[in-house]
Amino acid sequence: MSTFIETGRFQSIEQWLAGVQAGVLSAACTFALVMATVFVDALTTSRLLLVLLPVLLLQMLVSPRLFFCREFALYLAFVAYLFLTLLWTPDPVLGMNTLFPAVDFVLIQIILGSLVRFGDARAVLLGSLIGLWMGAGILTYALGFPFILPRDMSYNAVAAVYLFGLYVALTLACMTRSKVLLLVAALFAMAHIVATTSIKTNLGVLLGAISAVVVYFRESLRVLRRHVLVLLLGICAVGYGIVSSNMAIEGLQRGVGRVTLGVNVLQAREDRSGYQGFDERAYWAHEGLRTWSRNPLFGYGVEAFRADYGITSHSVPIDLLYNTGLIGLVLFYAMFASFAVRLFKSQASRSLRALTFAFLVCNVFITLSGTVFYQAFLAAFIAVGTAVLERPSQRVAT
Repeated sequence: MSTFIETGRFQSIEQWLAGVQAGVLSAACTFALVMATVFVDALTTSRLLLVLLPVLLLQMLVSPRLFFCREFALYLAFVAYLFLTLLWTPDPVLGMNTLFPAVDFVLIQIILGSLVRFGDARAVLLGSLIGLWMGAGILTYALGFPFILPRDMSYNAVAAVYLFGLYVALTLACMTRSKVLLLVAALFAMAHIVATTSIKTNLGVLLGAISAVVVYFRESLRVLRRHVLVLLLGICAVGYGIVSSNMAIEGLQRGVGRVTLGVNVLQAREDRSGYQGFDERAYWAHEGLRTWSRNPLFGYGVEAFRADYGITSHSVPIDLLYNTGLIGLVLFYAMFASFAVRLFKSQASRSLRALTFAFLVCNVFITLSGTVFYQAFLAAFIAVGTAVLERPSQRVAT
């Protein structure tokens, strides 16, 4: 009997240590992603390989199993095709702007996907959340955001950081019983997203939430009813923190104003005072489609649009059609289609599926107005989302 108890204690300690190790690795990985996303000059995407490769090796030592699903395979095929297009791209050197982060994308999928699928999912998500907020703290210290909005800050990139933080916090809340702090963290992340003034990200969150409510209506009402008190307390806590700072209030006002402006631009489908980018993007889309139609299947090669126009089209479909033709476009969006199929076939809890569906819609919407097909936090979402859906045993009453 005593031997059995000692063995059980040893196994518990061993599992706890494995969870801590997985959490530390996920924290290190997510922290590196924040640094690479925000401080591009200090940590370029090529240098990110120096972080991801050691983390992958350490992850294999902790758990020598790698999670590799069809979504990862589709993106890997997409990357292989990107390399193939180097044969006919007008500027192979410029193509490295896409190829380096695309390779990073594959590594991020494998690392975070494997940690969540084969390790303690809660520990991994908590580690990711800690790593993300550590990076966010450095962002605030170095640039002053969200209290000020630096002119040279990439607000769409920073919004992607907090979007992933929002997703991780809510996913972890679906998998645990102690939700108060996680919901507060989610509300803080949402407040930061608004403060970035990123129109596409804010509208994406709104569209994703509406879509989830429509598709999972009963589940949405049930979750809202059961957690209305916690949400109210969280809103009060976040609201108190915001109203305590005039700079925070100004930041939120900027964000709300810009999102409202974005809605007006989309409704009018033309430029408005304060936003002069719609007509320009419409021109890029028109030119991109016109030129693509001459070579619809293969495209003109990786980064060909930037080489020809000196800028990206700010749209994944336009950039991919121009650069990689229908082949690249189908391979990339097939990853999302496969994710959707996995989502609706999953045996995970309905609340978790509703949440994942909301963020899937959000990210697909963001691709329409941003060249994010190699973005690190999109890779992190795909990795965590697919791995979590493969763990139906992680259900918790919500």
